[in-house]
Amino acid sequence: MKKYTLTAVAAALLCGLCSCGEKTSAPESTAPTTEAATTSASTTAETTSEAATTSAVATAVPEVPQVELDYTPEGADLSVFHYNEDGAVIFDAPVEEQSDATLMAAAQALFQSAHEVNSHFAMGSFPYTFDTNGESVTKADIFGNEVEYFPITDERIHSIDDIIADYQKVFSPKYDYNMMIDTCFTEEGGRVYCTCGNRGSDIEYVGSEIISYNGTDGDELKFTIRNYYEGEESGYEGFYGDHDFTMVNDADGVWRAGLFIQPD
Repeated sequence: MKKYTLTAVAAALLCGLCSCGEKTSAPESTAPTTEAATTSASTTAETTSEAATTSAVATAVPEVPQVELDYTPEGADLSVFHYNEDGAVIFDAPVEEQSDATLMAAAQALFQSAHEVNSHFAMGSFPYTFDTNGESVTKADIFGNEVEYFPITDERIHSIDDIIADYQKVFSPKYDYNMMIDTCFTEEGGRVYCTCGNRGSDIEYVGSEIISYNGTDGDELKFTIRNYYEGEESGYEGFYGDHDFTMVNDADGVWRAGLFIQPD
């Protein structure tokens, strides 16, 4: 299936070491011991300063995903927002001062990130390691269907709450997506299990484009997103569908996906 996906590019750490200046000879009246002590103190101070500068540079540059849009609205200013390390959006200038095109570009960036995260859950290709050869658990899901669950071996996951926390790095806790997570995961005997079936489709998802900014509603920005599809092998001509999408300004000032519909 052809997809447009978010490209995450690691930021390089720059460590610029300051070179020591050329030292001049001390006057003849200066005792050798004094010169040696002065030189040693100067060298120590410079070395300490260099180390502190290098350490500060190394810790000040976080590794964050870079914003690369599938579609960029004409006139958008991409310099006023960026991704945080989780792929959620942060504005670097007052939101209320931004043009519709810039807000649409920010929404496009967040939608792409949310789609990347949600696809793991919607398609059953979870971002966790699990053992399909281990002892599985078969039980009814919340819809009453008998489902086989396999143990997660990822050391980061100790409970379903850990999975929800991962999901809410990009999706706002304002919206309840726990039903989907409760369908895909279960806990038994102190272990977390997941399903691993992939969903099929007879159409090809091509991409999505934010086509309008529809104003604010409290802590949310509202948009319309258009999803494009092809289905030549199944006899479908190219078509699209429009849906609502919102960005939520959470309590920490980070903008996460609110109302969201998986396009594929």
